[in-house]
Amino acid sequence: MSILSEDNDNTRPPKSPESDHVQMTADRMAAVWIQTWSGEKFHPFFPNPAEVKICDIAHALSNICRFTGHTDEFYSVAQHCVLVSEQVPLEHAFAALLHDASEAYLSDIAMPVKPWLLNYRQVELNLMLAISLAFDFDWPPDESIHQADMRLQATEARDLMGGTKFDGLPDPYPFKIEPWEPKKARSMFMRRFKELAGPDAFEPISIKYE
Repeated sequence: MSILSEDNDNTRPPKSPESDHVQMTADRMAAVWIQTWSGEKFHPFFPNPAEVKICDIAHALSNICRFTGHTDEFYSVAQHCVLVSEQVPLEHAFAALLHDASEAYLSDIAMPVKPWLLNYRQVELNLMLAISLAFDFDWPPDESIHQADMRLQATEARDLMGGTKFDGLPDPYPFKIEPWEPKKARSMFMRRFKELAGPDAFEPISIKYE
């Protein structure tokens, strides 16, 4: 009779402590959730498209300031997204409106800091893929969105950061940015969303924005 059992099989390679740690970390990350404005439990490390709500994205982005708050006055990510959506070809406008939607769940992180945050880029990408599935748009985005984003960043620096000029950015847009307060930013974001996606493409809870 063999003295080996399934739990005592010395013919199998031993489990590495690293694999146990990786599995434990993945299990703990899967259990992480944040509560959104709508009351949804959202899992940022294992995002489910079914948990994505446009009302949460609009509400959060309208309350988050660009440039981690280092602007002359409050200027929301929501307004930035609306403006980017107005500077690209119409076929890319919907994706442009939602290009920073992951920040509704991760907040606004300064661009130079992102590469130094372990796994941040992968978490951000996973979120954007889930959001793109929820609203049926292509991701990664078209190059026109990146170009509009960079040019608007130059415009924002000129108008809202004391005329700062960042290296490598194109010339700013000729229009001057007038910041919206959060309620207006949320309303304008939802108006643009419904304009591009259709009046039925949002949750009933969003009606309170009207």
